[in-house]
Amino acid sequence: MRINRIGILALQETHLTNQALAEVNRIYKNQIMVIQSSDPDNVGSKGVAIALNKRLVAWDETKVKILEPGRVLLLTIPWRNNRKSITILTVYTPNVQKENEKFWSDLHEEFLMRETPRPDILLGDFNVVEEPIDRLPPRGDAQASDLLRLNDGWRQENPSKTQYTYVQDSTGSQSRIDRIYATQPFADHRVVEAQFFDPGSPFIGKGRWAMPESTLADPEFIKFAMKKGLAAVESAKTRNVQDAVATYKMELIGEARDISKHNYPKIQQRLDNLQSDLEKVLDDKETPPAERIPKAQMLEEELRHLKLKQQKAIKQNLTTKFVIENETIENLDTRE
Repeated sequence: MRINRIGILALQETHLTNQALAEVNRIYKNQIMVIQSSDPDNVGSKGVAIALNKRLVAWDETKVKILEPGRVLLLTIPWRNNRKSITILTVYTPNVQKENEKFWSDLHEEFLMRETPRPDILLGDFNVVEEPIDRLPPRGDAQASDLLRLNDGWRQENPSKTQYTYVQDSTGSQSRIDRIYATQPFADHRVVEAQFFDPGSPFIGKGRWAMPESTLADPEFIKFAMKKGLAAVESAKTRNVQDAVATYKMELIGEARDISKHNYPKIQQRLDNLQSDLEKVLDDKETPPAERIPKAQMLEEELRHLKLKQQKAIKQNLTTKFVIENETIENLDTRE
């Protein structure tokens, strides 16, 4: 949540006891607040939760309503600058079709018969797909997606694109059962992540380019900067000083960008390549599913392995940084 600046994170199959939940909120009390609903009859089954990033959202002004223990959690929260509230509904639906149908029927009745605010955003584990393209091998399931007048923004923007959020290890079959729906003005989605735009925020552009700190410490760049700096001093003796400085700055920027590209983290480069290969495999409609499934499964597994390795490296680098700066390990919290 810290690295990706996630303000609100919905979780399913949490299986958290009240004691474990209290411990999580105690350990991370300065970073997040977790709100959870568990199955009162079996804590080890079901469970939905919402984690709020205290640095990014008005976590202390939330209103929570549990519509079905362990299955449905409704949260209303003021949204940033304009203070207008948004309502978020997170679900973990049954995977048995008849139970799934009853689940949506009961939810429909909840919003029709009671004064329960309709959600602006619906997200979670739906355990079914709406479109055949959202499953490999393809198979469509009836789903009342218009129940709450919400849109699967990612599918609308990518009508023919193939990406999945769940892989069944035993068979290699994949499906996009984890989805995010939103009312029309708010939809801008990537797989199971969405950016919610705050209408009250001022426009913020990309900002000016800044040289990475790692480049400033690069020996080759330092050597280049000194060489070109001395040349600029000599050049200023026979030409306009401002022109000489401007030329020097442009040379430094060009070299810094080249070095940054060259030093692009190899693990991230590998992740990008794997993701690209996976998308090509999934979008290859001419190849039978029986051939695509094992290829996609292998790529997914390598992606998971590398992402875990990347997260461990980030945590280790953070620890090392504080140690170098004479901070004690006891004062360093890398659990965020």
